[in-house]
Amino acid sequence: MDQIEKIKSGDKLLALLIRRDYGKEGVNFVTGEDDAFQIGVLLHPAGHKIKAHAHKRVTKKNADNLEFLYIIEGKVEVSFFDGSILVKKTVIDEGDSLLQLSGGHGFKVLEKTKMIEVKQGPYCGVENEKEYIEK
Repeated sequence: MDQIEKIKSGDKLLALLIRRDYGKEGVNFVTGEDDAFQIGVLLHPAGHKIKAHAHKRVTKKNADNLEFLYIIEGKVEVSFFDGSILVKKTVIDEGDSLLQLSGGHGFKVLEKTKMIEVKQGPYCGVENEKEYIEK
């Protein structure tokens, strides 16, 4: 199984699935510098230091509505859609991460699951941000 799986519909990238065993020493970004959401996996040995820093306030405009999930524990089946077309189903496990870039998605919890969801704010309400796919 690939450590980073690209979920595609034709040439359209729907999602990146980062398996828990992904990573080589150093800073490894799985997204590009121009992508609306930046995801990196950092793997450093004991004693490594990252120079103290602060992030400057920068105004960024973005119309994409992306979502990131990290599975702390459990197992979830994810369905990926392009419009109303089901493209793929896959299972994500404890330690896996998912970056949803485009298209739609649905989840079926297979085991008791605890996950972290990160998305861009501010939240504009379900009526403005979600379009349900009837399946």
